[in-house]
Amino acid sequence: MWDNWKPVAVALNLDAKVGKEAKDCSVHGEYGGFKVRLCLWESKDIDEESTWHTNIKVTGGERFPTGLICAHDGPLTRFWEGDDLETGDLAFDKKVRLAGQEEEVLAVLDAECRQLIGTALKKGLYVKKGVVWWVRAGIERDVNRLVELIGLAVELAEHLCLERSALVQSLQRVIEEDPIAGVRLSSLHALLSFAERSQADVSGLLRRVALDGQAAIPLRAVAVEAAQHHLSSDDLEQVVQEVLQDPGGPELAAAALRLTRGRLSDDDLIRVRSFLRAQDREVVGAAVAAVLRLDDGGAEPFLLELFGSPVAEEAIEALGHLGDLAAVEPLLPYTKGALRSRRLKEVAREAVARIQERHGKEGSGHLSMPLGPDGGLSVPQGVALLSESEKTRPPALARRGQIQQQRHWQGVGVWLRTAGRVYLFYMAVVAMAAAYFAVFLVSTTRGDAGLAATDAGPEFSFTFEPTLVEWSPDGRFLATGAANDELAIFSPVSWEKVG
Repeated sequence: MWDNWKPVAVALNLDAKVGKEAKDCSVHGEYGGFKVRLCLWESKDIDEESTWHTNIKVTGGERFPTGLICAHDGPLTRFWEGDDLETGDLAFDKKVRLAGQEEEVLAVLDAECRQLIGTALKKGLYVKKGVVWWVRAGIERDVNRLVELIGLAVELAEHLCLERSALVQSLQRVIEEDPIAGVRLSSLHALLSFAERSQADVSGLLRRVALDGQAAIPLRAVAVEAAQHHLSSDDLEQVVQEVLQDPGGPELAAAALRLTRGRLSDDDLIRVRSFLRAQDREVVGAAVAAVLRLDDGGAEPFLLELFGSPVAEEAIEALGHLGDLAAVEPLLPYTKGALRSRRLKEVAREAVARIQERHGKEGSGHLSMPLGPDGGLSVPQGVALLSESEKTRPPALARRGQIQQQRHWQGVGVWLRTAGRVYLFYMAVVAMAAAYFAVFLVSTTRGDAGLAATDAGPEFSFTFEPTLVEWSPDGRFLATGAANDELAIFSPVSWEKVG
């Protein structure tokens, strides 16, 4: 055995151990700054039959990411090792199972390292417990292969070594330089999580990523949202305004709008209002919240345009905070209507009440809008919005009365609907009973008339006195039974003349 492995020790400048038995033979030492060991080990099955295995072990120890596991992905691996960590590189994640401290693992898995891992796994190497392993059943005697595997294992160990004091810098390098957008996004999430625990300064990185026009939109959106926790108010406002000038995508625009605060210039306000006409619902919703947060009364015309949109509730609620009495009239139709949702009508009524309470000061007059039968608000005829002579209850009491009336009419509506359903059911039963009675009445009538009824089912016939049968111009005939004077009408589809 020693004769076979001696060239390996010579080629790699390693020490050798020679024993009388195979298990006592090994090649070991330091290569590339790592402890390397090539040896054999024996296993026995239930029949006590021995199998020799060739084992290569390159120890990285604590220099590797904490708890790092890197192996071929498969059902057995998942079963024994549990859920894995994903880098964001779909092709890599599909074939490789990773585990370990997320930020440490992602800090070392740059594009070059991922490519090297793919090559190593194809040759049977794997990483576990701070060691790069290679195990093969049988005794490997190919010296060139052993030298190649040891060299590959050492190269992989070098790439997996982590300088923990430079963890933030390593993650920043991956975030800014990795060619895979998914890897950059995963690394940014990991860095933000680590920064939250360690209070690391990532403000410079977030600013660069948020304003990087070449970066992926999801990555920039995450950077913008995270900036509120790491940038000063002035820096954050500057970043948000620069992003809103050319957001590039709805996700980024929505993220910037959610952070829009403070006093903006007229140009900036116009830019924010323009997003109220965006096509993406998330962007429009964020813009509505932004103009509400900015107390932008000039956005009222834009909000009115949104009443028929998917964000109608948000727009109506914002108008209740920003609008004046002139906004009441367009709000009224949304306080009622069977086709509108209960939630929408409630929001509209609350918006009207809020506008009245804000602008209906003492001496300026209040607008009294009674609740209709359907719970909607309406303007009494002849009453102007700013009528000085109109005397009403205070807005809070008026709102309370509106709620009471609304509940009353809702109860009446439920009762009427229930009564209507019962009445319709009763009429249906009566109609069915009348139909069965008519058939019974005709079937009991006997005579010598030459008329018979035919049907697709079993044949049956009814006869009448000939003098009592008359045909109508539309093909139907009128028959008066001999037993009574009631008039019956029959269809020619199921009746025909006979005799």
